[in-house]
Amino acid sequence: MIQHAFQTNQKNASAANALCEIFIRKGQHARAVKLAERAIQFADTLTMLTEGYLRAGRVSHSQGINAHAERCYAQALEGQPKNIVAAVGMAQMQMQNGDSP
Repeated sequence: MIQHAFQTNQKNASAANALCEIFIRKGQHARAVKLAERAIQFADTLTMLTEGYLRAGRVSHSQGINAHAERCYAQALEGQPKNIVAAVGMAQMQMQNGDSP
């Protein structure tokens, strides 16, 4: 149903976010990153934008592209400074880089 909703309207950030999560869980990172970018591009709320950045960060993080993951987590925190998932992602990046929070 989510895929059908996205195919009906490919500018639907919510559907792109939901599909992105499915592809992340399946390990299909190339598809997931495109959907995260689509969610960011067409986000119509701050929450949707934050979710897009979180998913983009998670995909980059899982692929070892840490600089991009850190930028995505930072963007998510900029929009919603109290977002726990973004804070944890950023902390993980800092630990991997040997930075202190």
